[in-house]
Order: sequence, then C-alpha cells, then structure tokens
Amino acid sequence: MTQNIIDGGVEMSTAAATPELRKHIRAIEKGNRLEAEWMADERLEQIVEFCDLVVSHAISAREGAWRRDRAVAGVHLGHARGALILALKFFNSLPSDASGKGGAA
Repeated sequence: MTQNIIDGGVEMSTAAATPELRKHIRAIEKGNRLEAEWMADERLEQIVEFCDLVVSHAISAREGAWRRDRAVAGVHLGHARGALILALKFFNSLPSDASGKGGAA
C-alpha cells in the first residue's frame, strides 16, 4: 500500500519518494525561487528606469510651463504620467517580499 506524502509542497506516493527524487524536487523549488528573485530584481530595475523617465519629463514639463509653452508642458506631463503608471504597475506585480518591505501602492 502506498500513501501520499508532501515534500516541499509537492504531493507524491511513498513508492516514488526516493531520496534522489526529493533532492531533485528541492533543486527545482530552489531554482524557481531564484528565478522569482531574478524576475523581481528585473522589475525593480525597470521601476528605476521608469522613475528616471518621470523625473526627466517632469523637469521638461516644468521648463515648458516656465517658458509658457503649454504644448511642451502638456506633452511632457503626459509622458511623465505614463511612466509613473508603468512604474506603479511593475511595483504592484512584485512579490510581496521583493522589496523587503512588502505592500502595494
């Protein structure tokens, strides 16, 4: 008679739960965690780039407004808004522990 056991979140029968298989499953789970960490790191890097765009376009919008150029100010405000929205979307897609603090905007 075989019974089911759970090893690292994976259910398997005791007949199939050899030490080699358990080691392989743990390696896969570790790889999945590393991949998730890498993806979170890539998303954080994208957030940095989007925030740089927000700052750049906000400065350009400020300069356009200072020169009383509504067209330039409007275009750059729109770009700053778009970059901020993308940064927030990337932030909200992070795993809750990726930033070390958790939570969503």
